[in-house]
Amino acid sequence: MFDRKDNNSQSVVWRIQCQNGSNSSMVKKIRIVLASLKSRINCFCTDPTRVSIKRILFGYKYDVLSFMIFSLFILQPSFSNAQQYNIIQNNQMIGVTPIIRSRGVVDFYGYSSASAHTPFVEPNASKIYFYINSSTGGFNLIIHHGQEGSGSEDQHIDFDFDSIPDGAFVVLSDDDEPPNHAHEFSLNYEPEGNWFFGNNTDGGILRIPSTFNWIITITPNFLDADSLGAPDITEWIYQEDNNEILLSMTDPLKIIYFIGCEYLPGDVNSSGNTNGLDVVYLVNYLKGSGNPPIDTCMCPPNENFLVTADANGSCTINGLDVIYLVGYFKGEHPTILYCVNCAPME
Repeated sequence: MFDRKDNNSQSVVWRIQCQNGSNSSMVKKIRIVLASLKSRINCFCTDPTRVSIKRILFGYKYDVLSFMIFSLFILQPSFSNAQQYNIIQNNQMIGVTPIIRSRGVVDFYGYSSASAHTPFVEPNASKIYFYINSSTGGFNLIIHHGQEGSGSEDQHIDFDFDSIPDGAFVVLSDDDEPPNHAHEFSLNYEPEGNWFFGNNTDGGILRIPSTFNWIITITPNFLDADSLGAPDITEWIYQEDNNEILLSMTDPLKIIYFIGCEYLPGDVNSSGNTNGLDVVYLVNYLKGSGNPPIDTCMCPPNENFLVTADANGSCTINGLDVIYLVGYFKGEHPTILYCVNCAPME
C-alpha cells in the first residue's frame, strides 16, 4: 500500500479532463501537490494539448489561475509528454515523477568517502528513484541506503532484480573493490544488489534504455548484518522532488517505463486498416473460436494488453468493444478510441 508523504502541504483538488477523441473524455478528481501537477496529468492524459484543468475550491472555479498553471505546464520543456513512469506494489499503481537535473548522474550522486551524497540521503531510509540528465537525456535508476555519519550499525540489504531490459548497465556501485565488496551492485550476480555497510551510504546507479517499454521487478530483503537485531533501515521510499512515497519493505516492487506502442486503434486483425473484418475477428476471439488480436502492448499495469481491440477506450476487452466498433462503422461515433494508459505512438 502506498502512502504519500507531502513535504509541501499546499495540496488542492483539481479537476483534470482528458480529451480522448472528439466526443469523449475522462475526468479525474485528485488531490495533488502543486509541484507534482505535471506528473499527475501525464499519468491520466495521453495528449496534454487537450487537457482542461479547473481548480475546485469551496465550490468555485478559478479559471484564470487554472489557465496560468496550464500554460506553464504546456510551455515548460519536459523529457517527453508521451512517457509514463509508474510503480506497482500490492496491485496498486501510482504515477511517479523523475528527478530531472542538468547534471551528470555520477556528479549528482556525489560519491566520496565510500558514500552517496545526493540531496535525498536520509538516516534509516532506503531510497529509489528515476534520474534524468536534462542536458543529455541520460535515463537512470538511483538507489541509496542510509546516510553517512548517522551512526547506524552494520547493515545488509539484498535487492533481486528481474526482467532487466537489454542495454542496461551499472554506472556506479558503492564500495566496488575486492574482496568483500566486489559485487555489491552487479548485473552478473544474483542478487544484483548485495550491500553491506555501516554508518555510511551504500547504493548505486543503473543506466536504463529509454527507447522502448520495460518493467523491472525488485524483490527487497532488508537484513541486519550480524542477525542480532532489527535493521536500522526502517523505511523504503520512492523519492520525488517534493514528495516521498512509502513502499512496503517486504513486497516486490515493479518499476515501469512506458513510451507507447505502434498500432492502429480498431485494427483487430492487424491488416493495416479498420473495417468490418475487424468486427468479425473480435467476435470470433470473444466467442473462443478465433485467435486473439495480434498486436499487444505493455501498458501499465498490463504487460500484454490487446490494444487494438479496446475500441471504446475502457482499458478492458469485451462485447462492448464490438458494439462500439459496429456503431463507428454505422457513423454513430466519430472515432475509434484507445486505452488512456496505452496511447498509440504518433
